[in-house]
Amino acid sequence: MRTLDEHGVDVRFDAGITAPDGRRLSVNMFRAAGAEPSATVVVWAPLGNGRLSALGPSPVPSLGSTRHCRRLAAAAGVTVVSVDVRGRGDSDGEFVPFVHEAADAVAVVAALAGHPWCGGPIVVMGQGYGAVCALAAARDAAGLVAAAFLISPPGGPGDVFPGRDGVRRADLLVWRHLMAGRHPLPTRFADWADVLTRPWKDQEHALGHGSLGWAEFTAAGLPGSVPVPVPVTILTGWWDPACRPSWELARNSPHAELLVGPWTAYTTRHPAQHVGGLDWGPGSVVDPLELQVDLLGRLGEPARGGRVFVTGDNAWNDLPRTPPALNWALHPSAPHGAWTTAGSGHLGDTAGTGAAEFTSDGADPVPAQPDLGLAVSAGAPAQLDLTFLDGRHDVLVYTSTALTTPRLVVGELLLELDAESDSPADGLWVASVEDVFPGGAPSLHLALGVASVRPGERKAVLRLGPIGHRFLPGHRVRLRVAATCAPLYRPADDAPVRERRRVHHENTVLRLPEVLP
Repeated sequence: MRTLDEHGVDVRFDAGITAPDGRRLSVNMFRAAGAEPSATVVVWAPLGNGRLSALGPSPVPSLGSTRHCRRLAAAAGVTVVSVDVRGRGDSDGEFVPFVHEAADAVAVVAALAGHPWCGGPIVVMGQGYGAVCALAAARDAAGLVAAAFLISPPGGPGDVFPGRDGVRRADLLVWRHLMAGRHPLPTRFADWADVLTRPWKDQEHALGHGSLGWAEFTAAGLPGSVPVPVPVTILTGWWDPACRPSWELARNSPHAELLVGPWTAYTTRHPAQHVGGLDWGPGSVVDPLELQVDLLGRLGEPARGGRVFVTGDNAWNDLPRTPPALNWALHPSAPHGAWTTAGSGHLGDTAGTGAAEFTSDGADPVPAQPDLGLAVSAGAPAQLDLTFLDGRHDVLVYTSTALTTPRLVVGELLLELDAESDSPADGLWVASVEDVFPGGAPSLHLALGVASVRPGERKAVLRLGPIGHRFLPGHRVRLRVAATCAPLYRPADDAPVRERRRVHHENTVLRLPEVLP
């Protein structure tokens, strides 16, 4: 973080902009003192533009917070405008997720285009929910927006909200509760282990809410991966739930610069060298403020190409728009059962035979993390070593032989699954892929995918999301298959407590896009 005179900035708090339906939207404005602004930056702050810094332990201020706006104005000599979204902070109206953002964002940009505190090109910014607002402005405010900076854009319905690929994500209730008032509501009072295992319609009542509409929430207003017509910088992390939609948005946008680092959703926003229990080195840390200043300094220039931090190599690599890749197919087999890492589950180059079975117990679901707090707390240090699952008999484990040559994988992993359940309800399937280090060292979780399969159906394709990883000689590839991933993903309310599951090997295959040397 650079040292800046954050107090040499003029500030106007709670200025008003009128939305198309007459509602007043509150904005805070920051301008470097004594100079005309070279550009105007508009940032949407759904958690409230009056925040001083980050939610959580990081010293790096959140995008749109008061300190971030002061620092950006001072560093780049621009006017920074932080917007309270409708129904949040000091803005009028009711907060209804993803309903009013597009029209309100265009109205804000149009009003600021002629404002006396503003000048130069307009650049829009946002993270998470705020990225939805910035995207709407970049696409719909024709001719007014020059560039965009997005952190973790959530894509369309079914990418992040209300879950993934037809499976609702239970821990997003934490986000909906946080956003239920005008200002962030406390989350530490709740027994989340109890709340997140209740039926969907009972969860919000357990938190003291009358009705949040959570059980019926579909995120229908999300824009998806429609191309961005202006130069855009997109920042995400390999373990950020928004990695896949960020990847797709960059692929679809002709002027996109994508940066993917070894980060979770939290550390994408608040950089850290230690993520997931691992030290990725000082070179892994990227300061979002420096990226924003860099973008503002090259407005009008061609967009740069993307960069990804390749785990395994633990180094940044340029990302071509279409990496040349082969289909590396790995097939599961298990002559004597695939329960636990002590079983005979194997990943090989030829199709397997037979099937492997296990029993899923809803009273003892497979955990996503060894501690619930790691899964639902934004700043908690998530663990990427999945060896805590090794002894469970409700997880099928398939491991390849040790590799003899390095193999670089860049792109989205797919699991073509042929499986069945004795449940009369929709069946949840969860799969993860990891790199197993030699010599008994910890494993590295790389990707996770989910699917919901209707009763009587057997085929599903699980999209495990993109990775950038080099499997080194002596390392092995591991696939885990389960029926729960608590508290992130859980079975349907009408699913029986115990289910018998079977994976058929012959038509099940894991596909990895291997980049040619």
